[in-house]
Amino acid sequence: MSADTLSRRALGLVAVTTAAAAAVGPAMAQPADIGPLTAGNWFDEIKAQHREIARLFQAAMSAPDVPGRRREVKRLATLLTGHSIAEEVAVYPGVYIEGDQQGALELYKEQQMAKIMLARIDDALAMNHPDEAIQLLGQLQSAVQAHVHEEEDERFPALMSKADAAMNDKMTRDFRMSFTRYMNG
Repeated sequence: MSADTLSRRALGLVAVTTAAAAAVGPAMAQPADIGPLTAGNWFDEIKAQHREIARLFQAAMSAPDVPGRRREVKRLATLLTGHSIAEEVAVYPGVYIEGDQQGALELYKEQQMAKIMLARIDDALAMNHPDEAIQLLGQLQSAVQAHVHEEEDERFPALMSKADAAMNDKMTRDFRMSFTRYMNG
């Protein structure tokens, strides 16, 4: 099955590591200030990062030329990478532990598919195929929006209410530590 034939759900993420982000490195492509992205509990931080991811999608889609788009995609990929690492380390295990094993595995799979999409976008930009890059970026944006909706409206409110205070505190510490460590390089 090719990435083109996968569903929006299978391509979803929010979070994501790509060859593009790894090649640039977080120090070169991170948002200017991650402080607002690391305030509150784990769920507050995730929602703040989702808003910043949406903003970076818009910046990438509206960049006036290929070098500008490439720069914005790398910033987006870096944030998605830090975000996905933090979710994979701190939150998805909680989804699994609290009884939604299938849901946790789906979330991990969505992260992996988003990484593939980001690599394809980076390849299209590197090969100077801006129309293909825009099309792929739009597909990824739609998948990420669906993923965000699922997390914010369904899975994570359920997790927050099922987990006790100690587990929520641990998820917050682990999420912030993983995200900050990646973003600070």
